[in-house]
Amino acid sequence: MNYVEAFGPVPVPAPPGFFRALLVGTFWFHLMAVQLLLGLLVISWARAVVGRGAETGPDRGIRHLPATMAILINLGIPPLLFLQLIYGPVFYTSSILLGSLWMGVIPLLMLAYGGLYLARYSPRRQCVPLYLGTSLFLVLVIAYLFSNNMAWMLRPGDFAAAYQNGASGGHLYPDQAQVFFRWLWVLSPAFALGAAWLEGDRRWAWLTVAAGIAGAAVLQGRGAPGVSGVFFALDYVLLAALAVMLLAVQDSARWRKMVLHWAILKAALIVVIRDQIRQQALAKEGFTLDLLAQSNLLSTTWLPLVLFLLMLAGAIGILGWMWSRGRQGVTL
Repeated sequence: MNYVEAFGPVPVPAPPGFFRALLVGTFWFHLMAVQLLLGLLVISWARAVVGRGAETGPDRGIRHLPATMAILINLGIPPLLFLQLIYGPVFYTSSILLGSLWMGVIPLLMLAYGGLYLARYSPRRQCVPLYLGTSLFLVLVIAYLFSNNMAWMLRPGDFAAAYQNGASGGHLYPDQAQVFFRWLWVLSPAFALGAAWLEGDRRWAWLTVAAGIAGAAVLQGRGAPGVSGVFFALDYVLLAALAVMLLAVQDSARWRKMVLHWAILKAALIVVIRDQIRQQALAKEGFTLDLLAQSNLLSTTWLPLVLFLLMLAGAIGILGWMWSRGRQGVTL
């Protein structure tokens, strides 16, 4: 039984490939925001813990955190909607298997967001490490839950057995080692990006190299069946290029500029590899975009789609304005 026979026709108002392209493109923006937020959080928290002066290190990073979180959340909505549109049955089922853990994402996100504002505006500066540390922990937990859900949705053949083991949810993905290294691999560029953005200690970028190699090696071996090794070879090349930049580029301004461009390419490659993993895994379960197109109940109506794209472009422009205001220290 294939995907269509199991779940029935799925009404999609345009060719599925169109929405797949939007999913990949919008997720790239979201992933860049995630990595930037995490990089700013880690480095700002570390500086606050060791008591670096408020006028040099921490406050510059902390000042950007609320705006970065706002942009991250807004940029996360489009790819989540496209994911639900194309892969709705498997995504909703995997969310049910996580159950209460998945329902906790929004409360955790609100608490993390609140911690950033407390760190930014609280007059009690001695509490800043606690606020930042709490927000950092919650952001990492949220990302880990997303990694579990994205892994679960690729195993529809295991849904029934997992549900029979407990209908109340709370089922993390069975192979937690795979999830951990997938999570580590996706988030690893944050250290280099944060260091470059804050003009901070470039030694942070070595964590990106180490975490990136470990995550890619495990993911390639255990969580990416059928994905061309060329993609992972490119990933290792990018990590090697970062290491060369760390060793060979002495000028700080030039190094920061190079790392920012490197982070853009790295995020794009991560998005492509994740998409390939999803396509290959679901194809083995009987789902392809061709089947989805054949089961489509609706004809393409381009006017609403054009209006949507115009609104999306306007929203990205507004987010850019929000970011520029945030960098100026203006409350959003």
